[in-house]
Amino acid sequence: MRAVVCLVLVAAASPASADAFDAPAGFYDGVGGTGASLERDLRERMSRGHNQSRYGDMKDSAAILDADPERPGFLLTAYDRQSVRARWDGGRTWNREHVWPQSRQPGSARDSSRGNLGDQHALRPADPRLNSSRGNEHFVGAGLTGGPRRTGGGFFPGTADRGDVARSLFYSSTRYGLGLVRGEPGGQQMGDLDTLVAWHYLDTPDDFERRRNHAVYSRDLNPRFFQNNRNAYVDLPEAVWSVFVDQRNDSRLSLAGAATDADGGSARTQRETVYRGASPSRAGGTLGLAAEGVDPTYYRVTAAGVLSLTDPSGDGDATTLRAAVGPAAFDAGPAPVGYRVAGGLSATAGRKAGSLTLDNLDLTTDGGRGRGANDADDVFTYELTVLDHATASLAAGETRRSGSLDLGVVALGGPGFAEDVAVFNRSGTPGFTADLLADGTRSDDARVSAGSFGTVAGGAAGTARVLLRGDRLGSVDARVSLDAREPAFAGQRPIEGLDLSVTGRVALGGDATLDGRVDARDAAALRAGRLAGADAWTGGDFDRDADVDADDLLVFAAGFGTVENAGEAARAGGPAAGSGDAVLAAGANASAGDGSADFLYDVLTGDFFVDADGESLWSVSVTTLADASAAGSPAADWAFADFGNQLELTDRSAGAAATDGSFLFASLTAGLTADAFGGVSYFSLASDTARTGGVVLLIPEPGTLAGAAVLLVFASRRPRTAGASA
Repeated sequence: MRAVVCLVLVAAASPASADAFDAPAGFYDGVGGTGASLERDLRERMSRGHNQSRYGDMKDSAAILDADPERPGFLLTAYDRQSVRARWDGGRTWNREHVWPQSRQPGSARDSSRGNLGDQHALRPADPRLNSSRGNEHFVGAGLTGGPRRTGGGFFPGTADRGDVARSLFYSSTRYGLGLVRGEPGGQQMGDLDTLVAWHYLDTPDDFERRRNHAVYSRDLNPRFFQNNRNAYVDLPEAVWSVFVDQRNDSRLSLAGAATDADGGSARTQRETVYRGASPSRAGGTLGLAAEGVDPTYYRVTAAGVLSLTDPSGDGDATTLRAAVGPAAFDAGPAPVGYRVAGGLSATAGRKAGSLTLDNLDLTTDGGRGRGANDADDVFTYELTVLDHATASLAAGETRRSGSLDLGVVALGGPGFAEDVAVFNRSGTPGFTADLLADGTRSDDARVSAGSFGTVAGGAAGTARVLLRGDRLGSVDARVSLDAREPAFAGQRPIEGLDLSVTGRVALGGDATLDGRVDARDAAALRAGRLAGADAWTGGDFDRDADVDADDLLVFAAGFGTVENAGEAARAGGPAAGSGDAVLAAGANASAGDGSADFLYDVLTGDFFVDADGESLWSVSVTTLADASAAGSPAADWAFADFGNQLELTDRSAGAAATDGSFLFASLTAGLTADAFGGVSYFSLASDTARTGGVVLLIPEPGTLAGAAVLLVFASRRPRTAGASA
């Protein structure tokens, strides 16, 4: 048999789920094993409870068993499937055909005969001429097709009934112990077994045969003549190879195009995502199957979930084989599996899944790993994800598409200040809401920009960073748009974006009072803010890090002396001595001609001086204390060295005799008070009638004033006097 049989794959006639023609649940419980053991179990089950019919019963039971489903009162004859009147007329229209010829089995056929001679599984109504033509010939013609005929020393039963004939003979052999042989049989044998096995795989049990098998068994369909037993080879066609061939079936099935593992299993998954209410891209499809090996097998495709099977018969229950037949062998691949996807799946959000499972039903285990019964199932999975649309919002508990954001004050020319804005994707169905995707930002003020909020999952939140840059002085009232979209699945729709009204101000660095100039009043605000633990611009937090510290002093120092002028920042003073008043005259807070601006200009440019009365500051244009000493600087208690806009204060000679330059410091020493400022100390200068108090800001080294940097000196409001030393 193995030498002439090429691979044939057929779908099991019965679907995975029970239908009207299936054996009752549990009917074959206890049947197992392979080979002779399996055949014994099948014989026992086909014999248990068997009500043996008489040969004469067939005159009336044929009208039930072989009824033409399309023509009430007619039946279909064996071999040629002709529809004839079912009423018994003495054998003129049809007579009783023994599929296993009566002359090739014990006994003789009389109306009272029982056993295989009267068994309704072994009898068929037939055209009397075909019955006579066949005689007691055995069956031949594995590679033939067409109608019934005598050929090659035997009889070909016709394409439509060849599988039915084979399974009838398998039943008689197992139930009654009759002999099936290969080649031409002798005596009470029948054959050809190889041909019968081929037909069994080429012509699978159809609904007519399955109904007939059930009618022989069923009291409901056949109340007078029911036998209460079944042909197991119709119910369990996969048993034939193990019982009648060998235990080494080498068939292996898989899904076309899918990788096969060592156990013969394969898998494919088709995924699709749509929005609620949209239609999937297709309502069904065709799944290709592939096969390896030379032996035939039965297989079953089971649909589950949102998938159902379709086939040429349109009943949606099973896949039907389409086979090609050769002269000395049969060779057919598995037919493609048609399936449909259930309708209405996108009405609700969620994941809708279905599967098709391909099961090689062969029972033999000696064919090797991944072969026959060892062939693992193959699974096609369809997953449809239905999503609710994304919804952008500035609030978690409600849909809010507009809002406001005050970014406060930032320093002109500084890095600016940014704040994160939460962007929510409000969830419709948890876990099944589309992602919210950032799709760009827009602003009508170049000083304000927004970053992307990225991708926000349903029910989650992202952030968009909104930045106010110190590019231009003045108030800010900007409209910022955060555009959004959702992934491009079927049913995609535009997403309404978010709008932010962003306010703020760009001011001079260090202008705590926001009066348009950076002066001693701002220094006082800075000091007060630090002592009070302030974290706002008006308290000295000029770098907007929520802490007033040394970094804010640097911002203040860099801005000291500047004023807002026609919307821009101007430095008080000018390129030549005496020009400071002119520069400040344009400022709203300027007091032109009083000389204070000239003095302030000198402070900022390092042109420090001391009057003979000692009431003005003195400095030396040197970079180190050693240089200052070498230059013959007065031996004052304090000396300043100029480093551009930064000054160094050094305790040069504590207790030294006062000189012209020491008067101011000596007289003010008692009035200096230090306040802790995290590495920065404030020294407040006491005021008296001779001098206007100011502020000295120091960053001392730990534990000493040596090497301290003076960021601001603003002491005397006296005009510069002629002849002052520089």
